Amino acid sequence: MVYQFRRFKNRTDGNVEVALDAVISAKYPHRFMGTTKEGISAIVATKGNKNCHIILRGGNISGPNYHAEQISEYINLMRKKVLIVRLLLIVLMEIL
Repeated sequence: MVYQFRRFKNRTDGNVEVALDAVISAKYPHRFMGTTKEGISAIVATKGNKNCHIILRGGNISGPNYHAEQISEYINLMRKKVLIVRLLLIVLMEIL
């Protein structure tokens, strides 16, 4: 079986709540209107995906969000929402 991991990024202002809510939502089955590969309207069904993680990319208002105190805050938020803690940090550094 192949597992597909779903990634959710924090908002551009640095807030992670939306990403956490997306991880929770993705865990459960969904049905919605969509189209087939042939372009025919259809009801699309998903089984849900428990293999999700959050990508912290900083924010244009808050700046970087990968410092220890922020990571600790995010871990506590995940635990409060009964999520498995999975974080991926993207740190871009300018090489001189």
